[in-house]
Amino acid sequence: KGGIGKSLNAALCLDYFLNKYPNKVSLIDTDTSNPDLLQAYEDEMPEGSAIGFDINEENGRKEMFRYILKSPNEFFIVNPKGGDKKDIENIATSDVMTYLLNYYKDSMNIYYLWVLDGNKNAIKTLQDVAAKTPHAKLNIIYNSYFLSDNDIQVINQKTNLDKFITNNNGKIMKFPIIQEEFYDYLIDKNIPVHKWSDDGDPINICELDRIREIIAKMYDNL
Repeated sequence: KGGIGKSLNAALCLDYFLNKYPNKVSLIDTDTSNPDLLQAYEDEMPEGSAIGFDINEENGRKEMFRYILKSPNEFFIVNPKGGDKKDIENIATSDVMTYLLNYYKDSMNIYYLWVLDGNKNAIKTLQDVAAKTPHAKLNIIYNSYFLSDNDIQVINQKTNLDKFITNNNGKIMKFPIIQEEFYDYLIDKNIPVHKWSDDGDPINICELDRIREIIAKMYDNL
């Protein structure tokens, strides 16, 4: 759903890949109603490397895959709209996407980074996605502002989510807690990660370095 740190996670994931593989990364934003991530990065990346697609229509889904297949880039960060089961299904389980994801399974490595809010319906959607794209690596990220470690334990006990993720070659990862003053600063600005400390505030500089280090370890482990 919206408001649980999905775009923040996507931005930090994008920042990780841009730092590690410069000029080999594309951002695809399918949240056409509120393309914050696209707006933050479209002038910061090489021309054509930050792009949006409306995947509510089959043609939009085909256009997105056509872009991926023709692009010289090697890594594609796809940021979906949150809060709508249909939008998630349009990315992962619609007929055209299921066909394409399975057809190219030997030439593409596909990772889902699922920002969990604890909703049972979201977990059911997660399982539906996994069933239709069994070769994808399914990973959970939980934000400790919304879910505590104890909450995750309860969810695992009730749904066997941890076993499900492990069986799908994935991991359950904890998103780092962001210093409150820094988080409030970010909420007011729609800027790319590498500019988060451009104001020169030593707190922001240190906090960005700390978060980047945690995120790098998290994704290196994947």
